[in-house]
Amino acid sequence: MRIWTVPFEELDDQRVLAQHHEIHMAHSLIVGRGRPWGGLTAEDHSYINRVHDLAVVEMTIRGFNGHQTPLPGYDSGFYRAEIVDRATKQMHIDRWHLVLRWGGVFKGRTCDPVARREYGELIERYTTQGGCLHDGSVEKGEGKHKGVALCLLCKQATRAQVWLPSEQRYETGPWEAGGWSRNDVN
Repeated sequence: MRIWTVPFEELDDQRVLAQHHEIHMAHSLIVGRGRPWGGLTAEDHSYINRVHDLAVVEMTIRGFNGHQTPLPGYDSGFYRAEIVDRATKQMHIDRWHLVLRWGGVFKGRTCDPVARREYGELIERYTTQGGCLHDGSVEKGEGKHKGVALCLLCKQATRAQVWLPSEQRYETGPWEAGGWSRNDVN
């Protein structure tokens, strides 16, 4: 699952809809089954509900009408401040990952002036380094990408797979071995 920490208006249409779906999956896992995920526990159901509400508002603004999937056991109560603090720290990383996935252009609906300046800097970095470096973790390609590895940062096919049969994971290079990428943001 991928839950973006940027405001919903900064996401493109595809990611707004996907985010809504992922929130339902996270709610089912965390609240429904009581399994912690991403630092969230069943006690954080109010926060998950708030994120869901924001997704529904953004879907409505974009003309995706007819929302029919309210979260079960809705609660609009308070949530832990550390969740918001962690999300704020993650936001810069998420903006960089969006620039990588968007091919160096902003595809969201809008953003505030501070975010616009940050996206400008990230797009300049993307252009200067020549795009995504494809040096981080990868996943096995499916469908039209079968037989190649997909970069988890930009979701583009990167190279032929060298699978290790015992672990079914991509053979790591020097950058991946340390669990980081030259694409990482500071």
